[in-house]
Amino acid sequence: MTKRIAMLTSTWLGDYTEALIRGIRKYMEHADIIMHVFNVYDFMEKTDLHKKEQDILYLADFSSYDGILVAYTSTGSYPILEELLAKLAAEGKKILCIDNPYAGQPYIGIDNYRSFYDLVEHMISVHSCKTFNYLGGPADHPENQLRYAAFCDCLKKHGLGVDPRRVLNYYFINSDGATAYRKWKEDELHLPDAVLCANDNMALGYCTAANEDGYFAPKDFLIAGFDNIDDAQYFSPSITSVNRNWIQLGYESMSHLHELIDGAKSEERYYVNGVLQRNESCGCGCVHLDHTLSQNLISCYRNRKEQEVYDMWSRNVLQRFCSTANDEKSFLDALAYAVDVLSLPPFAICLNYLDYEDWDTLFDARYTDTFKAYISGKCELIKRSQLLPSAYKESDDRIFFFSPLHFGTKNFGYCVVPFRDKLLAYDKHQHFVDYLALALECIYQRKMLQSMNDRLKDLYVLDQMTGLYNRFGYRDIAKRYFESTAKHVSVYYIDVDNLKFINDNYGHAMGDKAITRIADGIITVFSQAPVKVRMGGDEFLVMESLRSEEEMITEEQQFLRYLNEGKDAVALPFPLSASVGHIGSIDENLSLEELVHKVDSLMYDIKQKKKAKQRI
Repeated sequence: MTKRIAMLTSTWLGDYTEALIRGIRKYMEHADIIMHVFNVYDFMEKTDLHKKEQDILYLADFSSYDGILVAYTSTGSYPILEELLAKLAAEGKKILCIDNPYAGQPYIGIDNYRSFYDLVEHMISVHSCKTFNYLGGPADHPENQLRYAAFCDCLKKHGLGVDPRRVLNYYFINSDGATAYRKWKEDELHLPDAVLCANDNMALGYCTAANEDGYFAPKDFLIAGFDNIDDAQYFSPSITSVNRNWIQLGYESMSHLHELIDGAKSEERYYVNGVLQRNESCGCGCVHLDHTLSQNLISCYRNRKEQEVYDMWSRNVLQRFCSTANDEKSFLDALAYAVDVLSLPPFAICLNYLDYEDWDTLFDARYTDTFKAYISGKCELIKRSQLLPSAYKESDDRIFFFSPLHFGTKNFGYCVVPFRDKLLAYDKHQHFVDYLALALECIYQRKMLQSMNDRLKDLYVLDQMTGLYNRFGYRDIAKRYFESTAKHVSVYYIDVDNLKFINDNYGHAMGDKAITRIADGIITVFSQAPVKVRMGGDEFLVMESLRSEEEMITEEQQFLRYLNEGKDAVALPFPLSASVGHIGSIDENLSLEELVHKVDSLMYDIKQKKKAKQRI
């Protein structure tokens, strides 16, 4: 039976996440597993922009997964993650954390103690070192504590003491190495037999500062780090280090989680051994054939050049994406072009299914129940429970990589792509997602600007009291409609009877009510008419497609009846009436002004006849 696994990651280092997934994929070669990776970039930032990254943790229904892998390895606390994992654990979900435990769940990681112990043992047994400087990360950092404990225990085993003056704790960054060198130099402790650093970055910083003073490893001191990062391998001398064995870590993590799902007894800790990489900085020389200086330089140059070319090319492609994606069609075209040119796997963008005017409702919310999914030049609606567009159904892929699409405080949706090797290389996936979000923001801003322009236009062409078109609207809209119908229209000209009398005897507020009642009647009776205008004061015009004389008379009578029917009419302290003239035009030689003048004259004649009748 197929197992569904959710993997929660924070990609502070693409090589790390990619290596874990490669190891997991290796295990999946002989196991029936589908995995969805929900990835967060910049998890540690505290701005509103970066907080929106965390929304991806709310996308999936985790009850539909058999197990959860968690790979958040940056220092710091994650309240949202802790809360989520505690909830899932309470529901009986099987969880395994990689490298760091969260919410009290089992975890798997490198055996920091054993790996660092072996490194210290190597320095003592092989290189006969007796005086050591230890440069660590934060004193309360779990991994640093284990490495320091191994350092102390190994020295004790060999009858060597730990000199507190030769122990410093900083923050794992390159500049810490230079800071430590200068501090120890002040105390004349900067050239021990060996400097052991809790990671490679600090070892590189130490070597650089020492080199500026004319001291070099391994001639003047031996030095080693931890993590086996590329920069340390390309450095001269190449830095002796501990390979964290990430691919094996990924393999073992899925293996143990699979066992937990199948009912195996849960252990609190699972360990993978690190691999000691003996290089030039400890005096072992080039142990590996690919660590000759020339090979290092060639490899470094090739990688840097490849990244520069990719960065330049992708920037051009993605800038084009942002500048050309103005609407749905151009967005689809730009997306297909970018995915093709950048050689990305079939890339899907799933947008919250809302009108652009409704995006404000998602400033605090996260995801809708339906998404508009764009992939391979096509668009479809998918349910949130699906997550994957139907285009992936025929795919052989079993690992899919999900990331949030957001800009500022707006959550546009998410994107998903089948995992491929080097998907995360050169940060290309992250850059692509960032540009997608920027493109969506540009489209959103254009839509909002258009909406604002439409509203301004409404203010310009609409009469604020009645909601009908005003004179400006009449000038633009009536003329276009008149021409579009080949001048075959029915026109009604309406004038309120006795408005001056109403204003003088009942007040202008009642006069306004009379006008709005006339407008309501026009909107109700002539609902299908595209042109309904308050021409000014107490005069109105209605234009619709050509009707027969009988139909026009019927509509006119319905309108006049409306004025004195209903509770709104009863509330008026006076009877409300209007004079109406109408014309059905089929004269293609008649201009709009001539037609309106004719129907206005008809209305005027009717009005005068009413007044004459009232005087009798």
